[in-house]
Amino acid sequence: MKLKLDVLVVLQSHAKNNGIERYVQDTKLELAKRSLLSLVNTMNHCIDNCGEADVNFNLVVLDDRSDSEFIDFVDLVKNKTSFNIELVPSIVPGMIPNILYQYQIGKERGKDLIFFANDDYLYFDSAMYEMIDSYFKFTEITKSEVCIFPFDDPYRYMEYFYSYPSKVFLGKNRHWRVAYHTAVCCMMSYKTLVENWDLFEGLDKLGYNSEFEDRSINRLFHNIETMPTRNITHLLFTPIPSLALHMNGEFEKDPFIDWKPLWDKFSLVNFDLTTQKHS
Repeated sequence: MKLKLDVLVVLQSHAKNNGIERYVQDTKLELAKRSLLSLVNTMNHCIDNCGEADVNFNLVVLDDRSDSEFIDFVDLVKNKTSFNIELVPSIVPGMIPNILYQYQIGKERGKDLIFFANDDYLYFDSAMYEMIDSYFKFTEITKSEVCIFPFDDPYRYMEYFYSYPSKVFLGKNRHWRVAYHTAVCCMMSYKTLVENWDLFEGLDKLGYNSEFEDRSINRLFHNIETMPTRNITHLLFTPIPSLALHMNGEFEKDPFIDWKPLWDKFSLVNFDLTTQKHS
C-alpha cells in the first residue's frame, strides 16, 4: 500500500520592487515569477519521482499587493498544473502581518507536512523530493521532530558561527547537517506548527528586526538568553550543497554554486510550462 501524504505549500509573494540590492540584478517581479516556476517545477518533479508515496500537493499563493502582471502570471501557471493552486490576497499589508497570515493558513489547512515558501528563492529540481525524503529518514533515525531548511546559508559559516556545533548525516543524494537557524522558508510537520503555535504567533509581538526569527521560530532548535527556557525536542537540517538558493544580497551568495544556470532555466523564454501538466 502506498503512503498517502498531503503537503501544503504556502508561498508568500510581494512582486514589487522594494529597494533591496540582490546579486541577481533584476526586478523583484521577475524574481517572483521565476521563483514560482521553480517551486511548481520541483513539486511536479516530486510527484514524478515519489513512486513509493502518493503525494497530494496544494499550493496557496498568499499575495501582498503584487503588480497585476504577477497576478496574471499566477493564473497562467495555475492553468498549466495538475495540483491545486489558489491565490489568496493579503488582508493587512506588510511582511510581518503576512508571515503571520502564512502561518495561520498552515494551521487552518495543513494536514501532514507544510512548506512555508518565499518568493525570492529558486529551487533545484529535486528539492521537494529530497526535503520530504529527508524529513522521514531523519525523523526515523533521530526519533525527533524534524524541520528542513533547503538553503545552506553561507552566512552561517561566518566567524560568528565558528563554534556552531553540527552533526552531519547522509541523505539520499547529499550530506545534511544539523543547524539551529532557519528562515520563514522552512518545511515542518503540521504537528510541529500546532504544538508550538506560541512561537509562530509570537512574531506579532516582536516586530521586524535582525533577530525576529531567532527570538521566535528558531527557539524550536535552541534556547537563547533573555527568553524563557524550552525543552528542545526538534532538530533542523540543511542540505550540503543547497537545494534552494536565496536570491538576496551578496552575503547570501553561495560561493560554490553557479546560480546563473538555475536563474536562466526559469526564464519563460527557456522554460516550457506545458511540461508541468500531469494527467
